[in-house]
Amino acid sequence: MPPWLIRTLLSLGLLGALFGGYLWLSRPRTPEALFKTRCAACHELRVERLCEFAPRQRPAIVDTMRRLHEADQVIDEEEAVIIRRYLEESLICP
Repeated sequence: MPPWLIRTLLSLGLLGALFGGYLWLSRPRTPEALFKTRCAACHELRVERLCEFAPRQRPAIVDTMRRLHEADQVIDEEEAVIIRRYLEESLICP
């Protein structure tokens, strides 16, 4: 293999690793951050409005958004589980 091709492949590998690292580092790290990042991608977050619902009712909002408002394009099922649990168990209301 010519040296220029090896250098090119190594450079591309390094760029791929850097981009993958960036994607990994930019992922939300906490349930709260995941909720804020994913839900704010489509609309303004209104926590005070969420707090009008009983904690056990809040997870259904995630299901409705995913089913009827195309949030399944932004929130996959694994993330939905985390967000549902956060809304029911950990959301701090003002």
